[in-house]
Amino acid sequence: MTFPSRSAVGIAWCLREDYPRFLEIMGGEERFPPSFDAWLRIAEDLEAKLSDSALLIVRVPIEPETFLAWREAHDLPADGTALDLLASEYAFWQSQTQRKAAKKAH
Repeated sequence: MTFPSRSAVGIAWCLREDYPRFLEIMGGEERFPPSFDAWLRIAEDLEAKLSDSALLIVRVPIEPETFLAWREAHDLPADGTALDLLASEYAFWQSQTQRKAAKKAH
């Protein structure tokens, strides 16, 4: 995947089989969509809204245990905001790496 000069925004992307674990990590249905399908609708709606902007949208697949280790290392709560922050951080570093590689190639 190439990253043009526009800013990248990461969207945390869960797999259906990981969703029960994410629901457990996030503290249940009161704090996270109750089903994978409900979460997927929200994520796809966000992706569609952001795709109308000048931003580069990156789906960032995140595994539950990776999220837990990352948020513990950053002393953050297990919530949607931390999940979004991890996805954004990943998209940022990926875009920086791609840009540096592109500059070296030219």
